Amino acid sequence: MDSSAPLWGLSPGQITGKDASEILGSISMAAFLCLLFPQLITNYQRQSADSLSMAFLFVWLLGDVSNLLGGIVNHIAPASLAVSAYLCVSDSTLICQCLYYNHLSRKRVQETATMSQERQPLISTDINDTESVAPHHASASGIEAFPSSHDGERDVNASIFHWRYSVVCIVLVQLAGVAGWALLYKAGILTNSLYAFTAKADDSKSAIEVFGSVLGYFGALCYLCARVPQIIKNYRGRSCAGLAPLFLFLSILGNLMYGLSVIAYNQEREYLLTSLPWLFGSLGTILEDCVILLQVWMYR
Repeated sequence: MDSSAPLWGLSPGQITGKDASEILGSISMAAFLCLLFPQLITNYQRQSADSLSMAFLFVWLLGDVSNLLGGIVNHIAPASLAVSAYLCVSDSTLICQCLYYNHLSRKRVQETATMSQERQPLISTDINDTESVAPHHASASGIEAFPSSHDGERDVNASIFHWRYSVVCIVLVQLAGVAGWALLYKAGILTNSLYAFTAKADDSKSAIEVFGSVLGYFGALCYLCARVPQIIKNYRGRSCAGLAPLFLFLSILGNLMYGLSVIAYNQEREYLLTSLPWLFGSLGTILEDCVILLQVWMYR
């Protein structure tokens, strides 16, 4: 095959900043569309959401809502608006799931406490019988208290499998994003630039557009602050059990590709200044997501 043949109708010399922005934006959208599924599935499998900070989720939702409203006012690309709206719905779904499982958890604790109180008289009257079989139970529990080396090996192998699985999924998401862009390009849908901003220069902004930028900055602040409660929760509990690493990988991928797509589209000063809220919100959270990933690795 001729290496100089056009790729999807574009030769390397024909790929402009706008094309690069669209490709990166498409990968970002693919990542965001899949973002919450790993965590939703993990919560369902565990029948618990105790690994997630509710403050993290609510502030994140507030950031997505602010980002959506700011994008509408500032006339950002239609596809970006669609993804922002989708994320608001996804966030709400995850919050509802967490509230449901937290309610079930509290209910189980109350039922356990009630059963314990009801059994207390029986325990006190049969204490002699309990003592007579205590050595037997002590030896059994002693065996269980020292897991074999095979259990540790299984845990390590399972951890390696999950990380490799996450990497494979990330590669597939990127391929899906590029394939989605190729299909849209072939169909001629990208002629009006679905993926990039259409912002005006600062000196021509109306009051409503200034308000849109304020909403964008507020959303970026929410994104930056949202991870803090989760980081603190992980640190205090010395555990990240129940957090899906793939959820964090997809968040990093989506934010990185989104930020790069904005920069690739236009490097003019006015454009970049208008885009700063979205750049801060996307690129600024990558560091915090990396911190949480490090916690997942440390507390595994």
